[in-house]
Amino acid sequence: MTEYRMLGRTGVRVSPLCLGCMNFGDDADEAASFAIIDQAMDAGVNFLDTADVYSRGGSETIVGKALARDGKRDKVFLATKGFNKMDDTDPMPGAATGSTSSKPARTACGG
Repeated sequence: MTEYRMLGRTGVRVSPLCLGCMNFGDDADEAASFAIIDQAMDAGVNFLDTADVYSRGGSETIVGKALARDGKRDKVFLATKGFNKMDDTDPMPGAATGSTSSKPARTACGG
C-alpha cells in the first residue's frame, strides 16, 4: 500500500484501510493478534482502531504490547474509544463524573 490519505485537517497521513482490533483478546489470542497486526503493517496499514470495551480492555492491552515491540508504536495512528460501559455492573464512572480522561487508554496502549 503506497497511497496514504490525509486524516481530516490533522496533517496526519493514514492508510486508506484501518485495521479494526475488535476481536483481539476474544476470537484472536495474543499471538494471533500480533501476527494480524504485523501482516497489516507489512502491507502498509498504519491506522489501527480499538476501544476500551473490546474484550473488556484486552484489545487495547494486546495492541499496546504489539506496538511496543521494535518501536512499532511510532509507525501507526492509533484510534480508540473510551467512556463505555465495561460490563453489566459498571456504573459508567466516566459518564457519572463527566470525566473524559484519556489516561486509561494511554496506559492500556503502552503510552
